[in-house]
Amino acid sequence: MNGAFLRDKQDSEPARRLVLLSGRDVEDAARLMRMLAESAEAELVGTSGGGRPQVLTRDDLVEAARTELARRSRRRRLLPDSIFGEPAWEMLLLLYSEQQGTRFNIAQLSSKLKLPGTTTLRWLNYLEDQEMVDRDPNPVDQRTAFLRLTAKAIEALDLYFSETLARSP
Repeated sequence: MNGAFLRDKQDSEPARRLVLLSGRDVEDAARLMRMLAESAEAELVGTSGGGRPQVLTRDDLVEAARTELARRSRRRRLLPDSIFGEPAWEMLLLLYSEQQGTRFNIAQLSSKLKLPGTTTLRWLNYLEDQEMVDRDPNPVDQRTAFLRLTAKAIEALDLYFSETLARSP
């Protein structure tokens, strides 16, 4: 056989490659498939210039959460705390924005958000009841646990920030 024939045969075969997925990738894909299966028709969340679909990455969504946290911090510096009573939302924002970074225990979360420990604990219990936050045992210190968002919370926040970014100018 000549080289041209072999090259043509190779070009007509579908490309094969091995793709390794993390557990998080599989969860994200499963969540996307559930959302698509449950919707009667797919909805375009947003478009970029020229009417093309807007592509949002995990980094875009996390950056939107960080921006929201920074806005809330600025607001708290300028106006009395008593006006704004949303500690659960701030906890979700912080845990969402640090999914791949800092792991927080209750004391660290309380300190970072400048909340009393009792308030933090009360709202964490509520978020656990709502299946938004889980506690993972700390392998080094059994007296503490690390906090993490559940898949349900991540899905809701992904959607919230996707829609928020799609609607922003």
